Amino acid sequence: MQVVGGTIKVNNVNDFIMPNLKCVAGAPAPQTETATINNIRIHSTKKKEGDVPPPKPIKVTLSDCLSCTGCLTSSEELFQAQDVEQFTRGLESDSKIKVVTLSPQAIVSLAVKTGLSPEQVAVGVSNFLKSIGVDYIIDSSIAREITKAQIYEDFKKPGRKGPLVTGVCPGVVSFAEKNEPKTLMPQLSVTRSPMLITGALVKENLSKELGIKPSEIYHACVMPCFDKKLEAFRPDAKFSDGTQLVDCVVATVEFVTVIPEDLTPYLQPSDKKLTWYNTLEHEIVQGTCGATTSGSYAEYVVAQIEHDYPQVNCEKKKMYEGIEFHFFDKVSGFEKRIAVMNGYRNFQRAISQIKGEKSKYDFIELMACPSGCANGAGQIKAENPMEQKKLLEKVTDLYNSLPENDEFKEAYIKVLNKWRSVNPEYSSFVYATYEAARVNDLIEAANAW
Repeated sequence: MQVVGGTIKVNNVNDFIMPNLKCVAGAPAPQTETATINNIRIHSTKKKEGDVPPPKPIKVTLSDCLSCTGCLTSSEELFQAQDVEQFTRGLESDSKIKVVTLSPQAIVSLAVKTGLSPEQVAVGVSNFLKSIGVDYIIDSSIAREITKAQIYEDFKKPGRKGPLVTGVCPGVVSFAEKNEPKTLMPQLSVTRSPMLITGALVKENLSKELGIKPSEIYHACVMPCFDKKLEAFRPDAKFSDGTQLVDCVVATVEFVTVIPEDLTPYLQPSDKKLTWYNTLEHEIVQGTCGATTSGSYAEYVVAQIEHDYPQVNCEKKKMYEGIEFHFFDKVSGFEKRIAVMNGYRNFQRAISQIKGEKSKYDFIELMACPSGCANGAGQIKAENPMEQKKLLEKVTDLYNSLPENDEFKEAYIKVLNKWRSVNPEYSSFVYATYEAARVNDLIEAANAW
């Protein structure tokens, strides 16, 4: 930072939220007493009975972190229960079935890193994991299709005041619960993220298919975001007996240390029948209908509006770190505005508009990271900013080039229909429960007093 002509100039500032090495609400440092000339002290070398040693700084657990209001994006250094060591320990455990879910963003990041295609990475990683004892390697895109469809159903419900905001980004949800429980939280779609819906598919649906208990399955996920570790430990992300939907989350940058640098010995596609839990082994990495990298939830809503209301016009325009779609029909008076908003600047803008009841949007796909999930803090990064920009462009372009596969869609429809038939209350696993952080009640009570 420097002062130029009476103006403060801040250097090296961008819109990216990096994980902090230390929690901002840390344990207080031990205080040292300072003597003054007026103080008279008696020193004794004899230890008094009942003396208690000073407390040591505590380690922060996931539960502590979830209940803290100190930060928005949390540090992976704090997550003792979710690291590579825990990941490998889970794979070596005596669980009857071991499952690893890969996000398409993680697959593409690994593809750019290794120089292979996403399809080759999908097969190579799947075969390697199977060689070390993993039973199923699942593409989270299966659950993404469920998330998109349910979000559109949420969008169509009448009587909502203000925009419907996606609740799939853990940074957005955490911020809403801790900082904006009365403004942003009521606007959030209660449809769960693909990661947790995959967890439900694995622990609830697959367990029944295999005739075992949910607790007998170890389920780990590879995600582009460190905050997904917190999402996995949400109070509503488990069964009544405490069994987690997701047992461990590792980021792409962590997972790359687990797999071999050379995947070429593992590139043989599967010859087994295609199902929802082996699409990656068949060289299928499902693309999306849009040009964003977080799941194309807004663009799915746009596509459905175009299908349901073919007579309306649609104008599309780019904005800072996002896209706006404006639907209108002068004859019927139909008008809807849909937006993709990425990054902290858009985050603050959206909240400000919602607070002032001035948001012009009916639906907002809101993500904490600039450029969306392909640029998640858990993705593989370059060493300097210029190289990082080029790397992100490669990851984004490769992600957007992924095709939509009809066989994948058939597998998705089959598993969804089967899940519905086996458990008519499957929707209880699709919806999340949001809860304002307790600290907000305490702050309000203190202010009122």
